Amino acid sequence: MPNQGVKLLFALFALSGFTGLIYESIWSHYLKLFLGAAAFAQSFVLAAFMGGMALGAWLASRWSARTKNLLAAYGWIEAAIGAAALIFHEAFVLLTQLSLDHVIPALGSPSTVEIYKYTLCALLIVPQTVLLGMTFPLLSGAIIRRGPEASGQHLAMLYFTNSIGAAAGALAAAEPRARRDGSCDRTPRRACHRRRRTLRRCSPLQ
Repeated sequence: MPNQGVKLLFALFALSGFTGLIYESIWSHYLKLFLGAAAFAQSFVLAAFMGGMALGAWLASRWSARTKNLLAAYGWIEAAIGAAALIFHEAFVLLTQLSLDHVIPALGSPSTVEIYKYTLCALLIVPQTVLLGMTFPLLSGAIIRRGPEASGQHLAMLYFTNSIGAAAGALAAAEPRARRDGSCDRTPRRACHRRRRTLRRCSPLQ
């Protein structure tokens, strides 16, 4: 049976999965305001999320064997993810407003505008997804070093707890979004028109 320290790490990794899926949902909500379409934003965030996590896992595999304290490295990575979450809103507002006011009007071609918009969105979220991808290799390596005789069980439990946390995070993010999206009919029409104008302003065809 895992000791209390390892059980605590399982709980922390479940929380990491929970927050990771909430991040993904929030990114989709932000990026659709800039890209102008929810479907494109969700597809882009999913591709960036999976691709960034794959890259992060590969990078961690390259240097984790040379890292003495994998648990400390995992802690620093989680701290960096949290710091990025704290500044995401301000960075998004600053960069998108700068783009809408100065960069996009100077680009001219709609295709160039689209390339620029997706590139900016990638810069806003891919670094965090790379960090998220590093968490599993680092934490699994730290736990295996603590109990190599039960490495298979520990890896399975890590995957299970992270997946359960991610499922809970997806549900938690979906509930307020469902209430918000369903409330448009009950809000004043001016608020709905304001949102539509915001989305139209983000479109290079306007």
